[in-house]
Amino acid sequence: MPIFILGPIWLVVTVAGLALLLFARFRYLSPYLVLGSTLGFIFSLIVSTGLLLIAALLGRALEIKGGSFTGIALILMYLASIVIGGLLGIVGGWFLARKVNKFLGWQRTQASRC
Repeated sequence: MPIFILGPIWLVVTVAGLALLLFARFRYLSPYLVLGSTLGFIFSLIVSTGLLLIAALLGRALEIKGGSFTGIALILMYLASIVIGGLLGIVGGWFLARKVNKFLGWQRTQASRC
């Protein structure tokens, strides 16, 4: 299951985002990494699980016989739903991180020119 690969990736990105809190110059990036990865992971789980539940319910209601094409189509839709859910979560995390940065007064700092 490809969803199990996302867990360790989420953990690494979240720890990196928390580590960026220690550096004042890069502190504004922390909410983007933490919120984007967390919401991307959550939305990916929700959308992919929802697709599987809907497919199971529709399969029973419409009495669809499982065949080779049906299985391949379901796997492809499952993989697409993981990507679509992840992208929706990342975009939502990006907008939320902008609001958090504005609220906290964190902004990108420019290197001083000599």
